[in-house]
Amino acid sequence: KPFAALASARVSLAVMPLFSKQVVVDRLELEGVDATLVRGKDGKLNIDDLMSKDESADSGAVRFDVSAIKLKGAKLAWRDEQAGQSATLSDLNLATGKIANQASGRLDLAGKLELAKPAAKTDLAVKGDYDIDLDKKRFALAATDVRVKGDVAPLAGLDLVLGAGRLAFDTASGQLLVERLKLDATGKLDEESFAVKVDAPKLQADAEKAGGETVSLVARLAGAKRTLDAKVDLAGMQGSSAALKIGKLAMTVDAKLGDTTVHGTVNTPLDANLKTLAFDMPAFALDLDAKAGESTVKGRVSTPLAANLQAMRFDLAKIGGELDVASPQMPMKSLRLPLEGELHADLGKQTANGQLATKFDESAIRAKFGASKFAPLALSFDVDIDRINVDKYFPPDPKKPKDTADKPIDLSALKNLNATGAVR
Repeated sequence: KPFAALASARVSLAVMPLFSKQVVVDRLELEGVDATLVRGKDGKLNIDDLMSKDESADSGAVRFDVSAIKLKGAKLAWRDEQAGQSATLSDLNLATGKIANQASGRLDLAGKLELAKPAAKTDLAVKGDYDIDLDKKRFALAATDVRVKGDVAPLAGLDLVLGAGRLAFDTASGQLLVERLKLDATGKLDEESFAVKVDAPKLQADAEKAGGETVSLVARLAGAKRTLDAKVDLAGMQGSSAALKIGKLAMTVDAKLGDTTVHGTVNTPLDANLKTLAFDMPAFALDLDAKAGESTVKGRVSTPLAANLQAMRFDLAKIGGELDVASPQMPMKSLRLPLEGELHADLGKQTANGQLATKFDESAIRAKFGASKFAPLALSFDVDIDRINVDKYFPPDPKKPKDTADKPIDLSALKNLNATGAVR
């Protein structure tokens, strides 16, 4: 099948610079470009036979200089038969200023983007001022405006606007600068609407240090059966491009699922290693306020939290706190549950273990638990209760005569359960 075609092309080329391996183009205009790049199952590209095989010593890098590029009605497709992925950028209109090893100018791009994985079909528009230095590997965008509108599975009706005063990246030194970044996205997730806002006034990082002003995120998910409101603030950021410290991570969550409501807040410092994707939260604290019907749960749980996202390991080394539970159905109406324990999970190996201790009314309870496999789930447990007054929680009803025959107990829920343990 054809690799590429075009309706018309207009190129103005300077001849003399070619002798010094410089391509100087006054203007490049292409209309109706249609090109398809394919990587076959054998890993070869359909343009491998067009690539230069000349590897002689005098085949140095060619420098180029284009005063302006203009594409109209272009279609660029990529198909990866190894990964089963494909992408198409159609109805592409592109206008740039000068493009060279060192250049700056204005970029204006608009088109339709389709992806296979994840399934996506969107309108795409990008505008901004660029400043590039390929020799020093520096790239920058200013007054940038990115708009995406369409469907990106599992999101429908996505309307995303991203604006930035300046985005700069130096690959040689690892320097990153973000100024006046704002993101605003709305759409639907399943049958529920969502809205997300992100505001990052300034972030900068290099190999030696990193820092920035407070980053805020506000998110809302609303539907007939559930709602969720969340707000996250990151303040006191410092460190480097390889390691990041956040003096204060504050998060507030309000959720409703049917008749159940949950309100919670998290406050903790954060110490992260970006190279190994590991982080530590030495004082992770969760405040909880939940309601289900007439029952309520309020409390605070705290623990140091350590995680390695590359190895998928998580450690909550010292869980502590207490929960206040109230319900008119409980004989004591309300009670306080102190919590003490630990939890360790290795998602890569599909293992987890932990222990928890609490005092429930008259009972002191200690439990150890573990999972040797997640799919299918294989559980182990060891529960120790010093005493329990069963009649206090299930008193006989004097209004009903006692049945003379025992009723069968439904144990069908245990059919697919793989668990081993003891309760004392």
